[in-house]
Amino acid sequence: MNPFYFGGSDQRLFGIYHAARSADGPSRAAVLCNPWGPEYIHAHRTVRLAANMLTAAGFHTLRFDYFGTGDSAGDMPQASIAIWEDNIRAALREVMEMSGTAKATLIGLRFGGLLAARVAAASPELINRLVLWDPIVDGGLYLQELFKAARAETRSRRGPLPRSASDGGGYEVLGYPITAAMTREIAALDLRPLAAALPRHICVLLSGKRRARAQVERALAPPLTASVIEPIAAPPCWVEYWPPSTRSEPVALLNCLVERCKQWGE
Repeated sequence: MNPFYFGGSDQRLFGIYHAARSADGPSRAAVLCNPWGPEYIHAHRTVRLAANMLTAAGFHTLRFDYFGTGDSAGDMPQASIAIWEDNIRAALREVMEMSGTAKATLIGLRFGGLLAARVAAASPELINRLVLWDPIVDGGLYLQELFKAARAETRSRRGPLPRSASDGGGYEVLGYPITAAMTREIAALDLRPLAAALPRHICVLLSGKRRARAQVERALAPPLTASVIEPIAAPPCWVEYWPPSTRSEPVALLNCLVERCKQWGE
């Protein structure tokens, strides 16, 4: 693993580069897009494992923190959807330069999946394959899930705590700030209008939830005739388990992710 900073001087991004451990075949590259907020924390170990498995399969892999999150520069109230999408493009260009590839596989988990789909639709010249891992389909419903979780956490009907207008308004959700502007941006996001513009090679990995599969199938059909939807009986890595010792990694899902990426070889 090689931790480093990349991107412009005004938006330094923290990334971890995993060099491919197999030299068989042509050089291949992948970028992992994290979920947001508490889901990022819960999924961190699994995302790291995914990166290790991809490098063992011959992929130069980059995982990184969006601007205003994790160890990257900035604060969350300074971030926006457009900035995060630009961060993904910067990560793609970085791993392509480091690996010598012309395009890369883009893998997004949860909210990272929705962001990855938006980037894939807008910048097809950077991406040859797309993997959506338990992706968010509807930004408005995603916000409702976050607010519901915040109510359960605080045991209050009031929901998430409001933020002052001087701090950008919006809410404090499970310890993470979402400004009023970001709330509006997330609410307007939708996977469905993107379907026709997504790459030919796309795989959707689902942690075995029947309702989630139906949502994704409706969102991606009928334009994506080459898409593959893989429902796998695996624990969702982005939820909290207590005590932590009860958690197990979704090995079957990760194996499927790696095999799908390998099948799409250059």
